[in-house]
Amino acid sequence: MLVGVVSITVPIYATLLGATLFLVGIIGSAGGLIYSFMPLVSGVLCDKFGRKIFISASFSSYGLSCFLYSLVEEPLMLIPIRLVEWISVAALWPAVESLIADSAPARLEDALKNSIYLGDPQ
Repeated sequence: MLVGVVSITVPIYATLLGATLFLVGIIGSAGGLIYSFMPLVSGVLCDKFGRKIFISASFSSYGLSCFLYSLVEEPLMLIPIRLVEWISVAALWPAVESLIADSAPARLEDALKNSIYLGDPQ
């Protein structure tokens, strides 16, 4: 929920700081750019270094980015903070998804089928 609120709030905050519409677009798209390739990188690194470390680091760096947003006075400085924010988000999801997959008592395919299809198989 926090990711959704911050994602909406940062472009509004940039506008209040005097950012042009072009800069607001760059700030908004910076997160999407990072999130388009970082989950793959994060997933590989997560398997190498451990999921719990990635989850802890992700929450810590996301909290840091939210704190840094409160210190910004120039809208241009929102871009690097936005990159840190979305690197944090991209590091979190592969770790959480693999923890869920490992916690399934049956095979992953069966767990996914049961979670998607809840009705009578006939």
